[in-house]
Amino acid sequence: MPFCIYHGEKSPYPYSTSLYDCFDDSEFAKEIAFRPFKLIDLTVLSDEEIKTHGLVGLMEMLFKHQRDKNFLSIMRKLLESQFVQNIIKQLNISYLTDMLNYIVNTSQDDSEPKAAQHLIEELIKAFPEEPARKTIMTFAQQLKQEGLQQGREEERYEMAKNLLAEGLSLDLVKKVTKLPDLVLTKLEDA
Repeated sequence: MPFCIYHGEKSPYPYSTSLYDCFDDSEFAKEIAFRPFKLIDLTVLSDEEIKTHGLVGLMEMLFKHQRDKNFLSIMRKLLESQFVQNIIKQLNISYLTDMLNYIVNTSQDDSEPKAAQHLIEELIKAFPEEPARKTIMTFAQQLKQEGLQQGREEERYEMAKNLLAEGLSLDLVKKVTKLPDLVLTKLEDA
């Protein structure tokens, strides 16, 4: 059964639900393509409605609110109501890791600095038992490590730019920063 889960910026879903409308020759498309899909437009569903969707409700909630500027407060409400915990308990613990990756890589929260760090703290409180707590702690350590690594990488680029600006040779800058030739050449040309 074909279906589409929509959580785009425009609401409600602004496109045709017929795949045939995507083809120049819709009659030919009808011979080889699917019938119209079932639409699940998250932009028009209430959170209460989404919560009734069982195990997919958490994924749908994350999709729906991913662009919200107050994402952390939405997550707090979902944790306070035990919605997240009840779903995670029924699924493989890797779902928790996938959820964390999705949140950190796609969401934003303009209302709260260090939103990712605060979310980790909220999740640790919400999941005090193993293996969820260990999964969250491991994720937090990886996130911290990636931040440190990114900071070191930025320092190397900045150092290389400064050394090149001072007129040092590419070979010497490469030895000091251990950056690849291609990166150094681009920095030199910039």
